[in-house]
Parts: sequence; C-alpha cells; structure tokens
Amino acid sequence: MLGLKPYLHATPGRLRVKVRNLKNNEEAARSLEVLLRSQPGIHHVRPNPVTGNVLVVFDQDAMSHSDVIEALVDLGHLPASPADLICFSQSDSESLRRIGFSVGTRLAKVAISQLFAGHPVGLILNLL
Repeated sequence: MLGLKPYLHATPGRLRVKVRNLKNNEEAARSLEVLLRSQPGIHHVRPNPVTGNVLVVFDQDAMSHSDVIEALVDLGHLPASPADLICFSQSDSESLRRIGFSVGTRLAKVAISQLFAGHPVGLILNLL
C-alpha cells in the first residue's frame, strides 16, 4: 500500500476505511461493493477508487464494526495486522475496543492455524 496511510473512522452504524488495491481500480471497487452488500446487515456500501476508501453503513443491531473489518480482512482488502491500521479516529471507545479485540482474536486464530497446519488439531481449529 505504497503511498496510502491506512486509517479507519468508525461511528455507530458507519465505518469508513482505506482499503488495499482500491485506489485507481474500478474493478476492485465494484467487486468489493458486491461482496460487502451480500453480507447480512449491511445497508450501503460506497467504495471510492479515487481516494481508496470505502464507506459502509450497517445495522448495528445485526453486526458490529469488527464484523465489517473482519469481512474486509477475509476479502483481502485490509491487512491482518492491527499495527497496519495506523490512524484510528473514534468517538466511541467501546467500539474501538471491540474492533481491537476482534482483530486480535483473528490474528491469534491465524497464528495458531499456521502453527498446527497439516496436524489434526489445525483442522479442528479451522472449524471454530
């Protein structure tokens, strides 16, 4: 993500984040929009290939900021490392705590899966 400083801005039911491979890429923007809209609870997705940002408006009773972030990580549009998400701007510290917990949990699962890759324990962990 050369030249792009990753950031995330979250308010209740709304998330704006700079994503990988979106800047100057109309095809990636359309693909991301379709994939995110298929997620239950997401009302609106507006990717911007000019800025490299995506705005996601969602039903906060059906999902959380961390659910949206996890979807973006799973789709390969966000780094798996929370250290790569440099600038958080959040008025709701509880939401930010939940996001950090979700990203940390995901990283732990990935690390443990890598550790036990090819082992029966790894298969069980992937099912969790």
